[in-house]
Amino acid sequence: MVNYDNAASENRMTRQVYYADMRMSREILMNEWDKRLFLTALEEAGELFRTEIYAFCVLDDRIRLLAGGLEVRPRTIRRMLAAAMERYERDAGLRGEAGAVPGDTVIRVNVLRMEDEKDALAALRYIHLTPFSEGYTISAQDYWWTSYNTYRGHYNWTLLNIAPVMRYLSRHDNRPVLTLAEYHRRGEALRNPPPSCIRRGEFEILLKSGVYFPQGNFNETFMVQA
Repeated sequence: MVNYDNAASENRMTRQVYYADMRMSREILMNEWDKRLFLTALEEAGELFRTEIYAFCVLDDRIRLLAGGLEVRPRTIRRMLAAAMERYERDAGLRGEAGAVPGDTVIRVNVLRMEDEKDALAALRYIHLTPFSEGYTISAQDYWWTSYNTYRGHYNWTLLNIAPVMRYLSRHDNRPVLTLAEYHRRGEALRNPPPSCIRRGEFEILLKSGVYFPQGNFNETFMVQA
């Protein structure tokens, strides 16, 4: 069984991969309806900006992501998150939840590029274990609003692309799902310390995206200069 904590770094990433931490000055996504509506908006924004989502965690006042793509840049991630929040606010209003994002809410985001696959995997684990380290659950696998259960094969979040991560794991291990679960358990035992690859950068205020979403379901292809 491979120990991913000690595995040699192999800079084979064919994609640009970024860790993003978005913090809100108040609890906006407090219930399950809000969280699901935001994830729907994020899925549509990801398609619009041609950005793949590899991992996510949605808390009441924070969202952590691992995302990227072949030609994705940091501003692409920021614009995607801004567009998702704007879409969430609009859809919440259309469904009768006026003031879903109060006007005085401050949203800040930190976007960091992962240098290699080992760093990306460490960031993925940190994202999945956030509900545990933040006290939402006693075990990360019990929290619904993360991508962890998709990697474990228990639920398919359709906004995710887990194939690049699973291909990397499969190169090292013939039992990648079991080893990934053990890798997460070791992280829980250590109380989920932030990996060195995300202990840098500064939070910036999230600006409006300026992106227009059509009414209804997102089912068209758009050309967006990211």
